[in-house]
Amino acid sequence: MDGSPTEIVLVMTVFSMLITKVVDLLRNIVGPVIGPYVPKWTWNAAPLGLGIAMAIAWRINVLDNYSDSTSVVQGVFGQVLTGLVMGAASSGYHELFDVLSSTAKRARYGVGAGVESTNGGGSKTE
Repeated sequence: MDGSPTEIVLVMTVFSMLITKVVDLLRNIVGPVIGPYVPKWTWNAAPLGLGIAMAIAWRINVLDNYSDSTSVVQGVFGQVLTGLVMGAASSGYHELFDVLSSTAKRARYGVGAGVESTNGGGSKTE
């Protein structure tokens, strides 16, 4: 790994997508059980925490190539910042996957959420 811009974008993209899917999986598995006991913001903070944990565990630091060897971002602090960015970017991928999923459902079933049609009798249905 040479730390080229292409490599950095690829690593950040793959890990952000992975964070999205792991948080979705956790929310589907444990969400119904702990849902009444945890506030909604917990699911917004979960990708950030998971991103930090993954960046530290895999020692991912995208800032180390862009600073000198004595910079504060060379160590764990750079990994924490990288993890925050990966977790924050996962929100965008969550929205993208949601749009793709709803588009696929509409294409498959013909009618999607928020699409109005008439049922032949003149009344509108959703």
